[in-house]
Amino acid sequence: MPSIKLETSAVLTKDQEAALALEITDLSAALLNKPIEVIQVRIESNVTISFGGKVSQNSAFLSIAMIGNISPDVRPTLPEKFASMLSKYGIDKKQLFLNYTETPFEAWGWCE
Repeated sequence: MPSIKLETSAVLTKDQEAALALEITDLSAALLNKPIEVIQVRIESNVTISFGGKVSQNSAFLSIAMIGNISPDVRPTLPEKFASMLSKYGIDKKQLFLNYTETPFEAWGWCE
């Protein structure tokens, strides 16, 4: 289970948000070696974000929370891979921050 949340100042339609959520799901499954069935993605667009002391229209914050650790070989590749995908939606890679939260299995809850 990764739970991934993207907050962006880019203005996206609901169709674009849905497409982006699926793209993030597919990319995350490949990069994090997790099955699609356990990946949750949330998108919030048109969020007010300031960057560098100015309100930005193409900034984003991507948060990845998951059980266990992200592979040390994969971690350095994540910013560029996500930035490349997000650039199609007008997000500037220089205004993209990523945050990783790795937690033990016992710290997650869900229904089966």
